Amino acid sequence: MKKIFLLLAASLICLTTISAQVSQEEADQIVIDRMSDETSDFTIYAKDGVQTTFEVITATGETLELNYPCWVYYVNFADETNGKYLIVKESNGNLLEVNAKNDGLEGWRTVPNINHSVWLCKEFDFEWSFYPTINVLKSSSELNPNWSFTTNYYIIDNRLYMEIFSGNCFIIEYISENEIKLQDCFQFDIVVPLIFICQTEFNEI
Repeated sequence: MKKIFLLLAASLICLTTISAQVSQEEADQIVIDRMSDETSDFTIYAKDGVQTTFEVITATGETLELNYPCWVYYVNFADETNGKYLIVKESNGNLLEVNAKNDGLEGWRTVPNINHSVWLCKEFDFEWSFYPTINVLKSSSELNPNWSFTTNYYIIDNRLYMEIFSGNCFIIEYISENEIKLQDCFQFDIVVPLIFICQTEFNEI
């Protein structure tokens, strides 16, 4: 009876171990979630299959040897010479991030990922950017590089509220499929309405 019980217990432990392993789909999602707040344009590449050993050359030229089963990804940023490796450990989903120089990616698969839609507005010396997929608004000044801010926003009844300006809001007006106007609700803080042009595939705010 004890032998049967021990055999059953061993089988359950084995099944638990197998089920704890991270699948390719789960690893893809871990990497996509990690990159979800990145506002730069990027492409995610992946090595096919679990890698049991892998060598990474870091941005500083150091060699990092991975000797455990893992899913290997590389994030290539547009117009940048450096990217990053994202390594997902197969046994538990732990994520390792390593900055690296752009590498040859022939034969790597591309991980489907929705890039952030970007709306851009330039008024006087200010540049405003919307990132609708992550509800982030950025503003900076060309004349005063030290002045800039980034804030989250939320929308209620076609009005956009910025978290750093309590009680203030903008009225959203769609001019065309790729143009919007933001008019200050109280019409005294911003005299000139802000006109935003969609820089990517159209995506409503």
